[in-house]
Amino acid sequence: MAKLKWSALEAFNTGIDGSASAPTLKGLAAAGQKLGNEIDPTGASARNLMMDMQLKVRFLTAPAAGAYVEVFAIQAVDGTQYSDGDDTVTPSLSAMLGTFPARAVATQQFIALRGVVAPATKFKFLVINRGSTAFTNTDAENILSYRMYDVDIVA
Repeated sequence: MAKLKWSALEAFNTGIDGSASAPTLKGLAAAGQKLGNEIDPTGASARNLMMDMQLKVRFLTAPAAGAYVEVFAIQAVDGTQYSDGDDTVTPSLSAMLGTFPARAVATQQFIALRGVVAPATKFKFLVINRGSTAFTNTDAENILSYRMYDVDIVA
């Protein structure tokens, strides 16, 4: 009888960095948005169905209880034209991949989203800070990472 198991996990990749290079999550304001660079899921990531994401985040001060960070996939379904959503335009909810619930602390946080359906087309991550305070302005304290994988059928 065949059964399903996870494929080998890819290495974590940076979706949006937290350094001085743009685009960056460094210093992202409360209610601010940041669009990442294009991710083209061909090659090693071709046709992977799933992805895990991790947000490394540190707020300037403890955000209010119930704070969260949204992440969207802004897709180029036709391979060239991206759907609405950038540093100033809020995307439709249909583009949402998920939310990272933040703790009300000013220390470093690592928040994971597992088993997210991966886009099949070129896309860019869009992060929206729904916390009541900005992210820190320190290199490497605010990074969105991801890795893709699939489901294998084994005998």
